[in-house]
Amino acid sequence: MPASAMKIDLKKEFPDYYKAPRKPVKVILPPAPFVVVDGEGSPESEAFENAIGALYSVAYTLKFACKAEGNDFTVAPLEAFWWAGEEEEMTADPEAIRDVPWDEWRWKAMIRLPGSVTESQFNESQREALTKKELESIKSARMETVEEGMCVQMMHVGPYAAEPETVAVMHEFMRDNGLKHAMREGIGPHHEIYLSDPRRTAEEKLRTIVRIPVQEIA
Repeated sequence: MPASAMKIDLKKEFPDYYKAPRKPVKVILPPAPFVVVDGEGSPESEAFENAIGALYSVAYTLKFACKAEGNDFTVAPLEAFWWAGEEEEMTADPEAIRDVPWDEWRWKAMIRLPGSVTESQFNESQREALTKKELESIKSARMETVEEGMCVQMMHVGPYAAEPETVAVMHEFMRDNGLKHAMREGIGPHHEIYLSDPRRTAEEKLRTIVRIPVQEIA
């Protein structure tokens, strides 16, 4: 790596994206590139596990390719949009996913990429990742620009199963500030950014940013 080159750390470069207080706040997020894999099933399903494997395989292959060109970066945390049912149902009750059987959950798992990554770099890294790991989900991975726009977010500390308590606080904040859920193309109604590794972190210490796309009530 050239002496002048600096390693990109997206968590430091975009603090509004990767930091959130333990109370709701409103943020406006610009477009950003991601490697994404869509699917259906519970967070503990083989499909979601394979999607995570595919995302990290492509992201790390891309990281090492960029590093060789003097543009190294730190692989960003895993995140996912979650929803259930059709768009009309989500608009009526975006948090109804909790009442839907886990195996019917739908998701978009993703990892953010630096803005300098090109489509050709991504495609080459995807092909290389496939030669190293025969995982069907790698074939369905794609590079996508996600623009969330105005959102309410909050840090959830504790088990994933306790998130409804955090979401309830966020909903109260939304009501008090004239906001409601917003449906945007390609954006799920419930967004989680996983800042802790559940394999190495006690449940009560897990840190997850919970984010909801919003718009002002007319």
